[in-house]
Amino acid sequence: MSNWTERREALKKSVPLEKLVSKTVNLEAKGLEHVGLCPFCGDSRASFYVVSHKGFYHCFCCGSHGDAVDFVVFSKNISDNEAIEYLETA
Repeated sequence: MSNWTERREALKKSVPLEKLVSKTVNLEAKGLEHVGLCPFCGDSRASFYVVSHKGFYHCFCCGSHGDAVDFVVFSKNISDNEAIEYLETA
């Protein structure tokens, strides 16, 4: 495993995904998951799910899917390395 991969995996385990996403998306708890409007596609229904205990988000409207690093990459329009650095210092 490369240093980059190890750093990314460590972030998956240490960053509470629902807290990260809730900085930009209004999330509502639904069992173990959190649901809200997708920040990437402009859906009008709550089709964006954050599944923190498994470490991913998924939009059933546009198909956007990923982990904490992916969320930062797409929401801030930055590279993977920049997202990792951002999360490590946040």
